[in-house]
Amino acid sequence: MYLSIPRSGPNASFVRPAASCSTEQAAEFTDSILNMTVKDMRPLSIVEDEGFQKMISTLNPRYTLPSRTYFMKMIEKKYEEIQGKLKNTIKETDMQTDIWTSVATEAYLGVTCHFLGEDLEMESYSLTTMTLEEKHTAANIEEWSEDVISKFVIPPEKIKAVVHGNCADVLVAVNILAGKHAMCRSHPEFGCAKHSKEKPSYRQVCGCCKMHGQTF
Repeated sequence: MYLSIPRSGPNASFVRPAASCSTEQAAEFTDSILNMTVKDMRPLSIVEDEGFQKMISTLNPRYTLPSRTYFMKMIEKKYEEIQGKLKNTIKETDMQTDIWTSVATEAYLGVTCHFLGEDLEMESYSLTTMTLEEKHTAANIEEWSEDVISKFVIPPEKIKAVVHGNCADVLVAVNILAGKHAMCRSHPEFGCAKHSKEKPSYRQVCGCCKMHGQTF
């Protein structure tokens, strides 16, 4: 008596059972999706995209993708968690402020902090990127920056210096805020490079400016 064992191939038909998804696996999937949206700076609306939903279903059909609202609440919770850790981590720090305008003519203020961690490696955190609806006066810039600093409970004496661009109002604001400041070296470098487009060494100059900006 012989048993006929089906072989894999074009004529073979197999039903692939759907992979199970435990509570722990579902939580891991969800956390991974959240980290991906934050790390790659993707909008939360990606979880509503048909292609993204199809990919997740292919990876594990039994995993239920949470809603956009759920991920929004998770991001807020993650923000509060990291904010709490950062409050206890910062001993001494440098601050960096920058104001820029998007292609949609919307103005933004960015505030970041930079300090050495316990392993003496540079750590950088973006404290805020906020839209600016009022005039960019020195008093307003100082008030906006102070609100960010107070939110993270950073006493003025912990701020060793504020790095800024060459905007006069920002310079006045940081003098009021901390008194210790330094101009970002990238601003004058790119200003020089901008007026050197006709020079043969223009690309080399831009490359050096970019390298300096990424390093410092």
